[in-house]
Amino acid sequence: MKKNKGKISLKLMSLLQINRSENIKEIAGSSTVDEETVKIKDTIVFRKKSIIIKEKYNFDNKIETVLELLKGNESKVIISGYEFADFQLVNDKLYFSRINKENLMENSVEEFVFNFEEEKLDHVEEINEEKIKKAIIDAINIKFAESYSIYRIRSAKLKRVYSRDDKCCIWFTVKLTDKNIRKENKITGVYCDDFSYVAEKDILNVSYDVDNTLNIIESKNEYEEEIIRIREGNIISKGSINLKNVMPKNKIELNKNFIIVSESIYVVNYLNGKILKYTIKGNKYEVEKNYNFAAEDFDKDIDGNIWAVKSFCGENIVYKLEGDQFIHQYRVNSDRCLLSVYDDKNIIISDRSEYSLISKNSIIA
Repeated sequence: MKKNKGKISLKLMSLLQINRSENIKEIAGSSTVDEETVKIKDTIVFRKKSIIIKEKYNFDNKIETVLELLKGNESKVIISGYEFADFQLVNDKLYFSRINKENLMENSVEEFVFNFEEEKLDHVEEINEEKIKKAIIDAINIKFAESYSIYRIRSAKLKRVYSRDDKCCIWFTVKLTDKNIRKENKITGVYCDDFSYVAEKDILNVSYDVDNTLNIIESKNEYEEEIIRIREGNIISKGSINLKNVMPKNKIELNKNFIIVSESIYVVNYLNGKILKYTIKGNKYEVEKNYNFAAEDFDKDIDGNIWAVKSFCGENIVYKLEGDQFIHQYRVNSDRCLLSVYDDKNIIISDRSEYSLISKNSIIA
């Protein structure tokens, strides 16, 4: 195949309707990047616009990240650099961060927000660390009946997690010296204006659900995690889930192999790619349904619906979970198998070198 040196090259592909008569669901297009120097890391869809996150491998072995805005059949770079992470799509805004290598202070992080409607990139105001650290110390002292002062904090990693109602909490990891200054204690938790949660062990993930319920995934032991769900400052459920023989330790990828939908959790078995539905009963999550449905990738859309893409005879079939069944939605004649879904009308399927856009009732040529 002829290389295009990283430039976007759109080509028409076919998208076939499956078991649907009420709407014609058509293709958008696909793009290829230079396989030798540029790789697609991820894609993020917002209605008719998308962010393509690419990794560019330079001659000095440094990996530069490039964020491109794709609209119609045109694209433009919105920012490039190093160490971009923590992408969060909230309403019409995409939040993400970058470690500032030019600042010698430990864990110095810049935060950005891209407004899809205005197509504008801005810096996010820095966290008031002194105020947050004081609140964190107060919460830790209450939790463990200690008397730490703010001066015991040797290092602190503070990460904002955003909700759809324009609020945010702080997911924190702090290292404290003990009273004899002989060792460090690592403590993780979540701080919000109306509550705080200090974990017994490590917190693996913090996110808001579509109804602004805060979900905290906390490591419990070698095979178990605990899911704490908080709404309006109150814990509404707390249950453990045993992932032995289902998922390796510390391999949770939220909304990919571990999808929280209200009181249910959908987990992809790493041994066979099949998805299991867990429902909380008392203080434990138990298997309610084994779908006997394997797929290459899963995703959760903006409304909390679960989607999957599955290879079949050289094509990819896109499914949506409706009720208790995965229903065919699209068939694409490509072998790409990474899924990014905004809603029923706006989907991207990609791999490390190409992507295909699915947009209902539109064709990008």
